[in-house]
Amino acid sequence: MYKEVLRLRELFCFELCIRTSSVQQRTSCISDR
Repeated sequence: MYKEVLRLRELFCFELCIRTSSVQQRTSCISDR
C-alpha cells in the first residue's frame, strides 16, 4: 500500500514537471527520475 502511494506521488510530480516545463526542460524531468 505504502509503495503504491509513493509511486502515485512520483507519477504526479512527474506529470506536474512535464506540464509546467517547456519542451527543452522535459528531458530534465525524465532524467530526474
